[in-house]
Amino acid sequence: MALFHLAVSLSLGQIHRPTSRGERRSTLVHAYTWRRHLYQDRACIHYAYAKQASDSLTAKSRHCHPRVTHKCLSTSPITAASVSGTRTAKAPVQTFPASKCNFWSPQGYQVQTAVEKRKDTYVAQIDVSVSSKSDDKEVYVSWGAYRASAAKWFHPDSISADESEPDPHCSKAKRIKLKRGFTSDGSSSSRSYRMQFKVPLQLAPVMLGFRLYVVGESSNGKGQYLAPAGSRHFTIPVGLQAGHPLPQGPAAAAVSEDGTTCDLNFSVRSRHAASMSLCLARRTSDPEAKIGFLEVALDPLVNKTGDMWHVCLEGLKDVGSLCYGWRAEADVAWEGRSRFHPGQVMMDPYCPLVAHTRLPDNANLVAPKGGAAGSMPINTPEVPLSSLAFLLDDFSFQGVDRPGHSLHDTVMLELDVASFTSGRQAEEDGVPPQHQGKYVGLLDRLELIRQVGATAVLLTPVVMTAEGNGPMGQAPMSFFAPNPALAVGSHPAAASQELKHVIKELHAHGIEVILQVEYCFTSEGSDKQPQASSLRGLDAATYYRYNGVLNCGHAVVRHLIMDSLHHWAEEYQVDGFCFVNAETLVQDADGNILDNPPLADDIAQDPLLQSLKLIAWVADDTLLPRLGERGFPHWGIWAERNKAFQRDITSWLAHNQSGLASAVATR
Repeated sequence: MALFHLAVSLSLGQIHRPTSRGERRSTLVHAYTWRRHLYQDRACIHYAYAKQASDSLTAKSRHCHPRVTHKCLSTSPITAASVSGTRTAKAPVQTFPASKCNFWSPQGYQVQTAVEKRKDTYVAQIDVSVSSKSDDKEVYVSWGAYRASAAKWFHPDSISADESEPDPHCSKAKRIKLKRGFTSDGSSSSRSYRMQFKVPLQLAPVMLGFRLYVVGESSNGKGQYLAPAGSRHFTIPVGLQAGHPLPQGPAAAAVSEDGTTCDLNFSVRSRHAASMSLCLARRTSDPEAKIGFLEVALDPLVNKTGDMWHVCLEGLKDVGSLCYGWRAEADVAWEGRSRFHPGQVMMDPYCPLVAHTRLPDNANLVAPKGGAAGSMPINTPEVPLSSLAFLLDDFSFQGVDRPGHSLHDTVMLELDVASFTSGRQAEEDGVPPQHQGKYVGLLDRLELIRQVGATAVLLTPVVMTAEGNGPMGQAPMSFFAPNPALAVGSHPAAASQELKHVIKELHAHGIEVILQVEYCFTSEGSDKQPQASSLRGLDAATYYRYNGVLNCGHAVVRHLIMDSLHHWAEEYQVDGFCFVNAETLVQDADGNILDNPPLADDIAQDPLLQSLKLIAWVADDTLLPRLGERGFPHWGIWAERNKAFQRDITSWLAHNQSGLASAVATR
């Protein structure tokens, strides 16, 4: 009886779909034009990217992530050499054009930097141009190298810098007196200075930070340190490039000719972060093995465009075993609503795979809370991080198309993957123990799904979830990644491959797949009980409203939701979505109810999404326009779950309540 209730309660004849008034609006094709603004205060930055990386990134869609060869998959520990451009001798060394930056200081000094990769060395060159009034002044470069923190400089002996000596005015730096440069005709110039650093490949990636010290530049005749506007020092990225702000998340920029290494671009959005670091870890199944971990601090001038932080790492090996996250730092005061957690590594909200990864003791200074770590125990050394294994996923649907049933003829069966594929009834139906509570267990009960006459299955959240305020006490941790707990395999890409396989087989038998999604609550909790794992630790003021509800009225969150829907529609070929707590889609950034909500309109008019089944499941009708009198705004596209019919048919059939035949018949 319960199974019959599940099949009938969502049958198409009982889903209320309002008809549009008048002619349906013509389809709007959204054309997005992205313009890159390169500005930070008064500093002017110019980038010269490697041609392979630039061409590859600009040609990619916002929603797709280019794959790389399976030769990059291994389990070796991460080292500085594995991150920098170390390649096999059989493959020709890939040469990149010089990566250049152009800075201006508030005092009028122009600083140009260029990095060129040679056989076994990076050569970083600094050119300084001064104004005419500074012709006779001595200019020094006060420098240091850093990775994890821009405030902690070090000076390895392997970096070659002529006549470097301790800086008498700054204990953490060394200094070099600049030599006069040359003009285009080869003659010496009194207004230009030049110097070079030589950095071995094994030391990369590393940042070279420096300031200019000009003798006699200050008003009292003493020396003065000069830095670019908007930063504490000038920065030269070595073994990594500035990167590109789009697409968000990770993306392959270039692959070596032998396929053993690749360059990856990473991008994340945070308006209020003062600093951002990219953290990489190498997964290993051996609990006794040394944990490979690398952290690189990004520069706010070189690695930031608008609100986007970005970097491109060169020569990454074994990307299938790499996981990564972001460490954001800024105002941690509760009154500022930013809610940053600089002691904790955050997942990338755009990464399509999540894996639990061990980190060194000092990597996550704040132990993850139970909710943020899913079903893991509190204070576990493993934390959920974004996995790069998706780059090796070559799954193919082999020409199996969507069944394409009309909404009028659709009968949906609502299923919870874990409970439907486990228990005594599942065992009797032949679900093997290793498939119980897993995605592939759905195929073991495929015949039962067909027997009840279902033409579509509505799967309750298949995304990565943890304890929260969502259905069944669970809420999304990621809007892009499937739940690895529902996969049989232990590899990070297993969840994605197994879910795609299930969808392909269901399509082959004429059964559509509708995903239940929620863009209201997440597993990151509220201000009263925060459990930051991603959005809350990257920019809580942007992604959440004051009550802990996802801020669907913010333009950034709307883009996030649209991109996640496109991801599931394109990568997984799903046939539609059922939006739990859909009333949040019609509210602005302050929680005001809108008659013409832009997010619901964007979804309805999107060329790809409007061809799928879009079902609004409203929990509180009073939070809809006009107190829900006209239902969910639909534009002739949206359908709405008929809660009244579901209530009556459940009472009549499941609980044998009398006197409901008339109510059911008129629903």
